[in-house]
Amino acid sequence: KHMMTTDGAEQRRYRMATRAPFTPKLIRERLESRVAEIVRSQVQTFASRGSVEVRTAFASRLPVQVMLAVFGLPAEDEPLFRTWFDRFEKALGNYDWDEGTRLQARQDV
Repeated sequence: KHMMTTDGAEQRRYRMATRAPFTPKLIRERLESRVAEIVRSQVQTFASRGSVEVRTAFASRLPVQVMLAVFGLPAEDEPLFRTWFDRFEKALGNYDWDEGTRLQARQDV
């Protein structure tokens, strides 16, 4: 069970437990400048190309890079963290409880 698979009071309990670090005020104070720095860096990597596929070059990478920064991990760990992130995301969305997906998620923990 987790926030995305529960409703009502149980879901509120999960949301309240994780809410504090993600209030707009704390994000502005603690993360906004770092996220802006990551965005500028990412855009610089493809700005001279003329065109890119935005999801691949930017949108799918940004959350992983922000998480690396929040956790104090090196940016070079992006490929490994991306693998974990993708598998975790798949496990969270495993609403039909596919056992293969669940086993893969357990192995990755």
